[in-house]
Amino acid sequence: EFPRIDDRFMGKKYSKVFTASTLNTAWSKYYGYEFDGITGYDLENKTKKTHDFGKDSMPVEPIFIPKDKNSKEAAGFVLTYVYRKLENRSDLVILDAQKLDQEPLAIIQFPHRIPFGFHGSWVARI
Repeated sequence: EFPRIDDRFMGKKYSKVFTASTLNTAWSKYYGYEFDGITGYDLENKTKKTHDFGKDSMPVEPIFIPKDKNSKEAAGFVLTYVYRKLENRSDLVILDAQKLDQEPLAIIQFPHRIPFGFHGSWVARI
């Protein structure tokens, strides 16, 4: 769902892709398979890494933020909102793009839910 790349490579050759994904096999009568992970694909090496948020958490479209303007492709951070079903609220989760399968670098808790369908991009200040 909504695959994203390092925006600095838009319109150029790229090999890294980040997307919301599912690891679960439980069927939901309302949503079908629900997202429970963020997966990073390395198309050049044909590998992938997934961060599993668990069955009671639903991540949405990830975005990639480079460490700096001269970083290599996908050297940076993956940010995603994660809906926490049991608490009916959301977190902003920051992952290391190179180590998606490891613990988050940071989790910013919101006291409320961020609605599904909230999409956006980070842009440099002009």
